[in-house]
Amino acid sequence: NTALNHAQKSLAIAKEIGDLRRQGPPLANIGIILRIQGKSNVALKALTQGVLIAEEFADTTRQAELSWHIGMLHKENGRLVRAEMYLEEALQMGKKLEHPDLEEWQQSLKEAQAQLQESTKQ
Repeated sequence: NTALNHAQKSLAIAKEIGDLRRQGPPLANIGIILRIQGKSNVALKALTQGVLIAEEFADTTRQAELSWHIGMLHKENGRLVRAEMYLEEALQMGKKLEHPDLEEWQQSLKEAQAQLQESTKQ
């Protein structure tokens, strides 16, 4: 909870001074922490806001990472079509960036696709 509190304070300060760029990192951290805590809806909101800010400032690394987290959140909640879409997007960006988590992202996408294929068989 300490990390969440710090991120929320950082976000509040960035909003107070009207600095949109500085709102992105704490939103990302809030979303990731909430995802880990299983608070899917609020996590999704924070991660989505973080992605939009990353897009606005052409921060492709953060955009890729947050897209992966959004994809994983959808995967964990059984929304496999959306999961596949976000994980694929993260993977494509990650390849261009030569992101260090590329293998994990590829594996996550394969798992989501396998789960999706299995669910369509039933």
